[in-house]
Amino acid sequence: MTCTLPTGYANLIGYTDVQPFEILSVSKSGKQIVIREMDAQRDPSWVPDFVAGGFTANCANQEDQRWFIVASETNPAIKAYKRADGYFWSAYGRHRVAREPRKFYDYNF
Repeated sequence: MTCTLPTGYANLIGYTDVQPFEILSVSKSGKQIVIREMDAQRDPSWVPDFVAGGFTANCANQEDQRWFIVASETNPAIKAYKRADGYFWSAYGRHRVAREPRKFYDYNF
């Protein structure tokens, strides 16, 4: 049996929002990772399209949002631990390991 260690990114899943974190190191067991939040800036070519509805408005094109995501050495490194549910958990919450960093802001929440 081989053990696949996580590599790449550990995106923070916050209900419907997603924040990108990069994996800096992995323990030998693969149950602890050191991660750091990445900086994400909305691509100015994508503009939210708000239409009347809900409490005030709904964003009709939020699934099309684009972000510029870059590593940031000024953000602190933190530890995350793998739990029985398969996710890595840090002081910020639940992280999902991924090949690509992902940022998503739910304008309709």
